[in-house]
Amino acid sequence: PPTSCNCVGFSATMARQISVHVPLIMEDQAEMLQDFFTDHLHVHNLVVMATKTSTLFQCHTTVKRAREVLERLRYMGVGSDFGAIEVMDVKSTIPRLSNNPLQQPGAVTKKEYSLSHSLTLEEIFEAVESQYHLTFEYICMCSCASVVCAVGLATDSDPTVVASMLLSPLMGPILGLTLGTAYRDVKMTIKSLRNEMVGVALTLLFGIITGFIMAPFKNDNWETNEMLTRGTAGGLAPGVLIAIPCGFALAISVTAEAGTTLVGVAIAAALLPPIVDAGLEVSFGLFKYLDGHEHSYPHFAHGAFSFLLFLLNWISMYFASLLIFAIKRVQPVQPNASSALSRRGSRMPSRPTSRSRNLSDMASENTPLVRPAEVSINTTA
Repeated sequence: PPTSCNCVGFSATMARQISVHVPLIMEDQAEMLQDFFTDHLHVHNLVVMATKTSTLFQCHTTVKRAREVLERLRYMGVGSDFGAIEVMDVKSTIPRLSNNPLQQPGAVTKKEYSLSHSLTLEEIFEAVESQYHLTFEYICMCSCASVVCAVGLATDSDPTVVASMLLSPLMGPILGLTLGTAYRDVKMTIKSLRNEMVGVALTLLFGIITGFIMAPFKNDNWETNEMLTRGTAGGLAPGVLIAIPCGFALAISVTAEAGTTLVGVAIAAALLPPIVDAGLEVSFGLFKYLDGHEHSYPHFAHGAFSFLLFLLNWISMYFASLLIFAIKRVQPVQPNASSALSRRGSRMPSRPTSRSRNLSDMASENTPLVRPAEVSINTTA
C-alpha cells in the first residue's frame, strides 16, 4: 500500500484529505466515484485501492474546495445511501495545492474569493457540537460568571464585569440554535433553546441571590452607573447596535475557522450583564419593599428594561447569525444518486484525464492506483 513521509513543506498551504470507502460489491457506485474523482478539477493526488472486500478512494483538495467536493459526494448519496467519508487535515503538500489548477506556470496568481466559501458542513457541526450541550461544566461556568458579573455591576467595577464575560458560556447554545435552524435540525434547535433557557435562568437566579446578599450593605448608592446604563429605555438601541455585529461575527467565526474566544466575550457583553442586572434590580426592589423603604418600584422598572435589553440582543444575534449562514449556504444537502449520475458531466468542473484500470482487475491484483503526475509527500494532522 502507498505510504506517506513525515515531511513538512516550507511553502505549503492547508489542505484536506478525503477518503471514501465503498464495499466492493457496489461496482456501479465505485465506477461512478472513480469517474467523479478522475474528472473533478479540484481533486489532487488521487489514490484508488481495491481489496477483496472494499474500494478506497483517497485524494487531497484545498480548504476552499473541500466543501464543494464533499457536497458533490453527499449529493451522489455517499455517506447516506452507500459508503462512508473521512476528512482529515493536511499540514502541507509538496508541491503545494492550488485553487486554480489550470493556471499557467509563472502567471500572476489571482486570489479567488466567494461569499459562500466556508468550512465543510461537517467541520462546522464539529465546532458547534461540543458547545451547546447541558453539562456540569456549563452550569458551573454560568453560575460563576453570574456571581462575578453581579459583584462588578453592584460595585461599579468595569474590570470585574469584563472578567465575568470571559467566563460566560452563553455563546454555545446560541450557536446550536442558529445552526440547527439553518440546517433544519429540529433536535439540535430544541436542545439548544432549552440549554440557553437553563443558562439564562441560572444567570438570573444568581443575580437575585447576589443582590440579596449585597443589599444590606448598600447605603444610598443602590444603582451604579453600570446598572443604570442597562436598565433604562435609552440603553435599548445601543445594545441592539452592539448585538447585531456580534451575531455576524459569531457565524463568521464558525464558518471561517476563526477564533471564537474574542467573539464569545463580545456575545457575553451583550447577554450576561443585562440578565444579571435584571436580577440585581429585582432583589434590590424586593429588599426595599420588605424592609419598608419607599420608592422600590423604580428597581422593578429598571429590571424589566434590562431583561428586555437581553431579549432584544438575543433576537438580534439570532437573525444576524442566520443571515450569515444563509450567505454561506449552510443548509442540508439532499442526496440524489440517480440525478447525480445523469448530471455529473455537466455540474462539476473537469479536466481531461485518461480512464484508470478496471476496479475488478485491481481487486484481483490487490494493488493501488496512483496518479503518477500528482504524487506528493504530505503530513496529515
